[in-house]
Amino acid sequence: MQGKKLKHICFTAVVFLIFLLVIEVFARLLNLAPNYHFSPGPYDKDPVLGHKLKKNFLGGQGSIEIKTNKHGFRDDFDKWYDKKNRRILVLGDSFAFGYGVKQKETFSEQLESMLEKEYDKGFEVYNTGVNGYSTYQELELLKQIGHKMFPEIIILEICSNDYLYPEFKVRVDGQLIPIDAAERKKDAHRLKIPFKNFLVKHSALVRFLRIKYSQLLHAMSLRTKENYYDEGKKDETWTQPIKYIEEMLEIANKLNAKFVILLWPNTQPNLFHKLAESNKIPIIDLTPYWKRERMKYKLPNNPHPNPKGHKLTANLLFDKMVELNKELSDEH
Repeated sequence: MQGKKLKHICFTAVVFLIFLLVIEVFARLLNLAPNYHFSPGPYDKDPVLGHKLKKNFLGGQGSIEIKTNKHGFRDDFDKWYDKKNRRILVLGDSFAFGYGVKQKETFSEQLESMLEKEYDKGFEVYNTGVNGYSTYQELELLKQIGHKMFPEIIILEICSNDYLYPEFKVRVDGQLIPIDAAERKKDAHRLKIPFKNFLVKHSALVRFLRIKYSQLLHAMSLRTKENYYDEGKKDETWTQPIKYIEEMLEIANKLNAKFVILLWPNTQPNLFHKLAESNKIPIIDLTPYWKRERMKYKLPNNPHPNPKGHKLTANLLFDKMVELNKELSDEH
């Protein structure tokens, strides 16, 4: 009797292992989770900015490849200043960075392609967006790179949580974690897997499940962060960030650069429209489009824009860039 039971257990175990092996093969054939997605994180500590992207990094974020250039940005530009090209600088956070989309799908890359097709003159759209950046960090970054490239147009992307600073901390493995979570000794949601490092390195199935687990936790966390985003809807929350933006405007004037505000939905549209009007600068507000077709333009279970959302943004920016390009040409 015991022999039959043992045989049954062994048979079940073998069938289960074969089942896992078949799924593993399919996961590899479909390339569901390439190994670089779990390389060390793309961030370094910075004494002024808090964190920055590593230079010449190749790795991944979820199921998306992340590659940075020699300057430490998710872009392909080689040098800061090229007088042959019209130079457009994009400052922003994860929305500008292109969280959840391929580099070629970001609004910066799409905008550059559209402009180069429209004009004989070359255009360089410098995407310096970094996940987790606030208006303070964007100001400090502009101070560091503005004089290197002398942008002719500056696009400042503003999101509803850009009032926060500092928000993130760099872990020893190069990943970002929220400041409050960084102080905890234990992560209650950490997935416990025996021989985790070995399995993550050698199994596409384990890597795929890990991606889905992280996405599930992220979706759950969004439901518990209503107050976190609601704070961004209060005028008083933006008192200091507005001062940072006004300082950016002063720098833009010194650089003789046009300034454009790109406003993501739910980010105090009335406040920023007043700011734009008082400083006589253009503003592109995505709120009306998000209200009408929000699900069409955002990632599943995530507030960041999908490729269609980036395409919409590029189209709106393109119309404004055409207008500003004419102004710049007339001035020169």
